[in-house]
This record gives sequence, C-alpha cells and structure tokens, in this order.
Amino acid sequence: MGTTGATLADAVQGVGASRDLCGTQKLADHPAVLELSDGGDVRRVRILRIVTRLNTGGPARHLTALTQALDSDRYEQWLAAGREGAPEGSMRSFVEGQGVRLTLVPEMAGTSRLGPADVWALARIRRMIRDVRPDIVETHTTKAGIVGRLAARLEGSPVVLHVYHGHVLEGHYGAIKTRLARCAERSLAPVSDGLLAVSARVKDDLVRFKVASPDRISIVEP
Repeated sequence: MGTTGATLADAVQGVGASRDLCGTQKLADHPAVLELSDGGDVRRVRILRIVTRLNTGGPARHLTALTQALDSDRYEQWLAAGREGAPEGSMRSFVEGQGVRLTLVPEMAGTSRLGPADVWALARIRRMIRDVRPDIVETHTTKAGIVGRLAARLEGSPVVLHVYHGHVLEGHYGAIKTRLARCAERSLAPVSDGLLAVSARVKDDLVRFKVASPDRISIVEP
C-alpha cells in the first residue's frame, strides 16, 4: 500500500478502527474485539508492543510518544522490552516516567546471536500474550521482531505488525550472518499483517532485499 505521510499513531489507529491500512480487516471481525463488557460497551483495543531494548536513541522516544498519542479511553497499551548491553545507556526510567506500562524481558538482548536465552524470551512473551490477550501485537527492531512475531503467531494474536526503524540486512555482519538475517525477515514477512517502515529509504531497502513487495510496506513517520 505504501502510505506516505501517516504517523505511526495513525497507522495503529487505522488498524484499531478496522480501516484497511496495512492490508488487513482481520481485527474488526475477530471474536476478541467483538467482546462486550457487562455494560454493553465495546472494550478498549489492547496493544502489546515489543522492543529489543530501550537503549539511548530514537525507538525509546518514538514508543513513548506513540503511547501518549493514542487515546487511553480507546486503547489499553503495554510495552515489553529486553535488556540493554553493558556499555549502552538505558532509557527505561524515562519511558516509565512518561507513564508507559513497561515489562522487562531480561532474556532478550540486542545481540546478533539467537541462543537459549531467546527461547526463554519467547516463552516469557507467550505467557504475557496469554495474560494480556492483545488485539494487536506490534514489534520494533530486529530481535523483538523475530521473537515477538513468533510468539504472537503461536498464541493466535489477531493482528501482528512489525515496524522497521532501520535494518541489519546490509553492512552490519559478515556474509553468512547477513544472509541468515535476510532469510529470517523474508520468512516472517508473510506472517505479519502489516509491515511499517519509518522512511522511504528503509522501505526501498526492504524491497531491494526482497523482504516483501512494495504494496505490503507502508511508510509512516515515527
């Protein structure tokens, strides 16, 4: 679809309002969203966001701004985040100080390796999905995109979105690891209901590396 000029908040609200942004109408008809409270009012849309870590940088601020941009009367929001590396600064205190409901997933770290800790992270996030029962699972950054999307699909979440703030598909690793990263993204794209890129350049790279076709990736401002 390649929407340009929309913000990330617009994109999420579009899915929550059942518009066909990101190419999905699934949320409108899903039984979880059609549930009524005892008073007969449609309940708030539940959103679980997952990010690899809240190190110093753009994603932590973007996620905070996104949470604050959505109407709390319509949306109930959670954020799960992995741990930062030793030399990295952490923005966890900033995020929590802005009123974001944060859960730490200490097994998930922003390394290029997938290992036993990531299996534990997958299990922890699956438990969180069962507890929260989110209508939308929204993943940010590479490791969270892998672990979070797998967990969401294994738990049958209605809508799964992934946001590309950048990528590691070129110039980050050696040839073998780069090839594996590209294969992972290509494999996860078909099980994602929406793929969102924060710039035209990021989208162009995703298309160039055959992660998905142009019509499947929307451009949003973070």
